[in-house]
Amino acid sequence: MNYQNPNGGLQNYSANGESLVQQVSLLSGEDVNLNRMAIYKAGNYKRLTATGAVKAGPGVLIGFYVASTNLGTITLYDNSSNAAPQISGVITPAVGWNEYPAAFATALYAAIGGTALDVTFIYV
Repeated sequence: MNYQNPNGGLQNYSANGESLVQQVSLLSGEDVNLNRMAIYKAGNYKRLTATGAVKAGPGVLIGFYVASTNLGTITLYDNSSNAAPQISGVITPAVGWNEYPAAFATALYAAIGGTALDVTFIYV
């Protein structure tokens, strides 16, 4: 419904009398062609084939991509070495994308075991 605003112009109201506001500009990430918000899971990356540091300092792990494995395992730590605290138990990942959202306060360190593992971690 439209009503004349005493200060000039028309004011839009819903059927139950609530004032309606028209947004004039796009929000960050808004896709008007697809009529949705675009949300991308993206970040920095680190590829490992042996035990090592993924990221120094705090951050968030989005997940990891396993390119190849032969009974390889991963254990994640919130530390700059394979010392407590552990983020995960022993993971035996499948080849492909493995979503694993986890925050870490100190650093992210991955202990890789088993026969062979080629993994790329995605983090922010």
